[in-house]
Amino acid sequence: MKNDIGKDVYGWAKFYSSLGLHIIPMRPKEKRPLTPWSKYLKRSPTATKLERWFKGKIPEKTGIAVICGINNLIVLDIEDIDYFDHFFRQSLEEIAKETWVCKTGKGYHIYFRYKGEKKNLSAPKIAEVKANKCLCTLPPSIHPNGRSYEWISNIESTKIKILSSKEYKEIVRKVKREIRGNGNENIIEKCIKYLSKAELKNVKKKNEFKTGSIYLPEKIYDHWNSLSEEDQFYVISRVNEVRKDALIDPKQIFLDMKEVKKKVQKDDKIQICSLIEKDRIIEEIYIPESKKASFIVYDPDGIRSETEIGPYIPKEDDILRKNTIILPEGVMDYGTAEELKDEIKSYIHEYVDIPSEFEELSTYYILLTWVYDKLETIPYLRPIGDTSTGKSRFLKVVGGLCYHRTSISGAVTPAPIYRMIEQWKPTLIIDEGDVRSSNEKNEFITILNCGFEKNNPVVRCNKDDPDKLESHEVFCPKLIATRYRFEDSALESRCITIEMRPTGREDIPILLPKKFYEKRKELQKKLLKFRLDTYFLIDSDVSERLQKELHRDIDKRLLQATGPLLCLTNVPGLDRVYKDFIETYNVKLIEERGDSTTGIIVNALFDLIKTEIENKDLQDLKITPGDVSTYITEKLKEDISNAKVGRELKAVGIESKREWDKGDKKTKRILTLKPELLREIQLKYRLSEDRINIITDSTDRTVSTDRGVMGIPEFLKIDKHELKHESSLRSTNSTDRTDRTVSKKSQREKLQDLQKLIYDLSNDGGVAELNDIIKEAKTLGMNKKFVLSGIDDLLKTGEIWNVGNNRFRALKEDHIKEESIVEGSL
Repeated sequence: MKNDIGKDVYGWAKFYSSLGLHIIPMRPKEKRPLTPWSKYLKRSPTATKLERWFKGKIPEKTGIAVICGINNLIVLDIEDIDYFDHFFRQSLEEIAKETWVCKTGKGYHIYFRYKGEKKNLSAPKIAEVKANKCLCTLPPSIHPNGRSYEWISNIESTKIKILSSKEYKEIVRKVKREIRGNGNENIIEKCIKYLSKAELKNVKKKNEFKTGSIYLPEKIYDHWNSLSEEDQFYVISRVNEVRKDALIDPKQIFLDMKEVKKKVQKDDKIQICSLIEKDRIIEEIYIPESKKASFIVYDPDGIRSETEIGPYIPKEDDILRKNTIILPEGVMDYGTAEELKDEIKSYIHEYVDIPSEFEELSTYYILLTWVYDKLETIPYLRPIGDTSTGKSRFLKVVGGLCYHRTSISGAVTPAPIYRMIEQWKPTLIIDEGDVRSSNEKNEFITILNCGFEKNNPVVRCNKDDPDKLESHEVFCPKLIATRYRFEDSALESRCITIEMRPTGREDIPILLPKKFYEKRKELQKKLLKFRLDTYFLIDSDVSERLQKELHRDIDKRLLQATGPLLCLTNVPGLDRVYKDFIETYNVKLIEERGDSTTGIIVNALFDLIKTEIENKDLQDLKITPGDVSTYITEKLKEDISNAKVGRELKAVGIESKREWDKGDKKTKRILTLKPELLREIQLKYRLSEDRINIITDSTDRTVSTDRGVMGIPEFLKIDKHELKHESSLRSTNSTDRTDRTVSKKSQREKLQDLQKLIYDLSNDGGVAELNDIIKEAKTLGMNKKFVLSGIDDLLKTGEIWNVGNNRFRALKEDHIKEESIVEGSL
């Protein structure tokens, strides 16, 4: 039937597009696209794009094709016209009235829609099912053999037929029948080959030939069953020509039910590695030497070993056999929980050089991984440092004791990570976890951002069917070794960071000895016993109660990240949870934020507030982003634009509004300073000693409003003694380590340390460069802001002097007169 949609390709293109087809241009007389088309899987080309591709083009110059799979479109491509009757009992004309049929250069394209799951199939030179992410050429394109594609159907009045599940499966079955298998043999040849050698059963004498039943394996039986009666007769005739011992009767060919029964029994079993029930814990163990997996079962009757339990059998796959994942080899008594903790800490100390407090923290984290599935959130443990600082050793020692340790590379694709987490519930060990772009679009970062919290899955589209969504649970403990910090601030806050440094200890072996692995096996057995003993004692609600006992200056994200460690207090012997570490770590986070661009801007704003709040109410301050930028340029020697200041302050919640300045007679952007917001920001970006009272006299001062005068709100009554809370980060030395210790010091003592540092750097007639001073001061716990401000103070007192170009020298005296310090300069 002739269709005359348009005189050129453009008219056809507009028509096809109006029907919801996603079309693209093709090279003339070829089956290759003219343009990349993957982006049109999700959206149809625009009218402008269609005009650019097709307007004024003729079929000899540009072809046209549709993307199959979109809107449930599938195409049966019959390349050999002799096979048309194999697929349809109706005539070609009858099919053309039911759905779209196109005459191609060699055969036919029959168009259908099918809503179920579908995939591409191809029987070369016979037929093909185009169902997902593939192209099908449309009229009026030209075939490579020079013939035109033509519609047999009247596509203006005929709709594309929607297949039922039965009809689709019948088409697939017929295509599969023609698909050639291994050794270039089709299904018919496979059946001939198998039946020629099959063993006869229940053999009886009949004339001078023997006959009997043949029981086929399921796979061969499916092949046999897919053949038509005509093909089955052909197979038997061929087989009987070969066999000299018997005739084969088609009615005596059966499915081997014994084999099927064995397969069904195996398929009915559920493979698991761990299962928690009301009063029972099932854990898989694995012995690599014998390659045998079994269960350890804990219930009211005690602890016992089982090879399988009801429908459950141990999970076994390649990553277990190749030690990608490490499971315990059994259980072993450990004494008390405190004795186990000390034994683990001693093991860590023997092979890794980290400060004592981090040995303690790592020990608690290992114990936590063995009960992590009882928690709602869990932090990540991250060793960070340059090459040759011991990051990989840390992962091997600490990570090797974690629950279901699974080692992967930071560059691994996301798909296997999803599978491993869902199937093995592991602790992921990620070496070289640095990524090029730490943003929300990076799927690896998305896994890490979602994986700290239970029931926070990653949702993806099925690659074969974009309309089908897949949800992946990614909650599990993770140890991540990196050289740099993550740019993603949310992910950074979920990591407990251990800064690694080259070791000076000579007692740590360069290569791990055999006893290291033997001890690891022993501790894993003890840790499995710890899980069985303590799992039902863990109460995740205790974290919330204990978080309230910590100082309220602790960052909320840090409490969320480290709170799970506190749940171990319910375990006898572990009731002295490491609270000091959380408070110390909070100070470190504040210092790091203060050195960031946002921190510099926020601290500059508070310095201005501190200067101008003396005789004014907070709401009367007229501070602009320009004022903050100028302060940073003059005091901190940094160049940050007004616009940058405005954007960064807006990111932390400080908005600005336009107001008329009577003095300067122009409109300015004035920062809106809300007391409650400023307090929260101050706790996040300023150490306790640098914090200010927004209102100095909370008993007499009042806040003016448009409605009159009211008393001071409770959130403005900030007590200095309450805010003065700081625990310094200790860098405990092991053997010859000589790290400087950061401790809480007065302003005078810190300035003395800064003056002495400058003197040391400029000793023997040299000078101290500003960058060197900032770098060395950081090891003493002084941030950049303090150094710059402190240098100004020391210049005023004459204890140091500037020799030009930000180079300094200091007097020999290593003290600073207390009375010469300019009060409030910090």
